[in-house]
Amino acid sequence: MTTEQTNTSHKEQLEGLMNVAFDAVTPGVVKNLMGTVVQLMEMVDTINNPEMLELLQEVSRISKELKEMMKVVEELQATGGLPVLVEAMGLIKTARDALNSTVVTRGLNTGVKAFGLVDDMLQYEGDQLISKVLKAAYDSQNDTSQEGSIGVLQMMKMLKDPDIQKSLQFVFKLLKNLGKQLD
Repeated sequence: MTTEQTNTSHKEQLEGLMNVAFDAVTPGVVKNLMGTVVQLMEMVDTINNPEMLELLQEVSRISKELKEMMKVVEELQATGGLPVLVEAMGLIKTARDALNSTVVTRGLNTGVKAFGLVDDMLQYEGDQLISKVLKAAYDSQNDTSQEGSIGVLQMMKMLKDPDIQKSLQFVFKLLKNLGKQLD
């Protein structure tokens, strides 16, 4: 077979295929094909919209973040941390649900009163007084652990000590002023 005969044979086969294709193109096929082309053009037009392009970029960014988050979740699951995290979230939810307006209001009121007491304590130099009382209590605890019981005669002798006299005067004045405050 010569080259010219081969080309003629291929040409005849091609013409035959084209005739079959043209015969297969019925009005219904053309209508479906045109409908698909129109839908494709509408889709391209929609995607070409600036808002749609921005949305597609956002989806791409979120996709990357979701992949990274899935890696973290898989790591938590592999290390056994995921159940602990879920349990902690449950505790937080329970605490949040328990915080109704009454609880929050009481908490805020208590906080305001506590700040008022601290302000009063600072105004009357109560912080210094409390420090002195705490130091005296600490020193007394150490001193009494070394001594035995005190008899009546020892107590009478102790009452003459100037430091005990100061303390007794303080306690009696405190009791007197406390009585005034209670009226």
